[in-house]
Amino acid sequence: MIKFNTNKMIINMISIYVVVLFFYGIIVKFTIWNPTLFAMKTYIPEGILIFCTFLSIITCKLKLNYKILIMFIYSLFLICINYIFNGANMQSFYWWRDLYIPLFSSMILLQREFTEEEIKVLFKKLIFIAKIFLIFGLGLAIIEQIKGDIWTSEFYTGYSFYGQDTYSKIKIAHNMGLLRAPSLTGNYSTFAYYSCFSLFLILMEKKNKKVFNIFWIIVSILCTILSTNKSAIISLIVVLIIYKSVDIRKKNKKINRFLIFLIFSLIILMLIFNNSNIFSEDSSYTGGFLQRFDAWNNIIKNINMIQVIIPYKTFMYGSGSSGEFGNSFFDNIYLYCFVTQGIIGFIIWIDYLRSLFKNLINGYEGKIKLFIKNVFYFFLIVGLTSNTIQGHGFFCLMIILFSILYKFNSK
Repeated sequence: MIKFNTNKMIINMISIYVVVLFFYGIIVKFTIWNPTLFAMKTYIPEGILIFCTFLSIITCKLKLNYKILIMFIYSLFLICINYIFNGANMQSFYWWRDLYIPLFSSMILLQREFTEEEIKVLFKKLIFIAKIFLIFGLGLAIIEQIKGDIWTSEFYTGYSFYGQDTYSKIKIAHNMGLLRAPSLTGNYSTFAYYSCFSLFLILMEKKNKKVFNIFWIIVSILCTILSTNKSAIISLIVVLIIYKSVDIRKKNKKINRFLIFLIFSLIILMLIFNNSNIFSEDSSYTGGFLQRFDAWNNIIKNINMIQVIIPYKTFMYGSGSSGEFGNSFFDNIYLYCFVTQGIIGFIIWIDYLRSLFKNLINGYEGKIKLFIKNVFYFFLIVGLTSNTIQGHGFFCLMIILFSILYKFNSK
């Protein structure tokens, strides 16, 4: 009985966690007038994960397998090394927020056994949240596009600004001549990522007819377009092509080869068009492509071998920092992980996520299996030109939900 109630409590808390992330911009709007409430809202997502973690620790017997143990020990080692070299600076807080709290919560949650009925209840809640998010998110994004940047900035804060507001952290910007709609999340990047995540949730609903799926696909694509996040747009299209061609690809290997060619072509386009100035008169398609690779090349050149083996400068990168080389956002998950986790950590992370994905694929069939694939493929593809680990991006949602679905094996 205790176990059932605990699982029910965790499911409800995770649902609230998703609501807070999805509607964070609206929470900013309604708390900015009160300094206490505004400060408290910053810690709600992490507070929920910490609560679920401690609740799990005291109500279930922990059985760490060797891969979890390796990841746990290495992460603690990395944290200690960076506190020794860099001290308890503000930057370390962002690392706890973006990576370590979701990771440690994941390690504990994946050891709980959620029943099939409990998982159904969770997804029923999340699908409802996803539908509300897409409809109201699209509506607000359209209004912001029509009203312009002054109205949009005043909507969240009550005062006008452009760029990133130092207090609210809301960012107002343009791209391709369009306002980058922050919409419900208050951030155009997370608005795009959560729109895609919402679509993947809705597509797993068994009762949906094809016409309804097409409707939600269109709404999700419109949301990503209004966010002007080109990486999310192209990644979503690639994942939808994979999703819609499952049965065809099983019957015809030529379709598989064509699909691989098409995906690589879209990924190359994503790399070329991801530069925010690519459509300006001062830039060309080739120039934007080379600039991005030049930035990555400069980051690699400035890394010493000691840092690759023992990443003692991890806290110098990421949200809230200008970065050692003036670039806090790498726009590449793989490079970000390599630089901040080191070569050993990079291998550990690849193996950890591979094992997590393999367990889920072997443990589920049907719509849930397709959902897992859609989410993971999107994460891998969008990571080529975006960093969804930082700033409550796509990663935290993925790893927490995957942990709840996980079929634990202590071996």
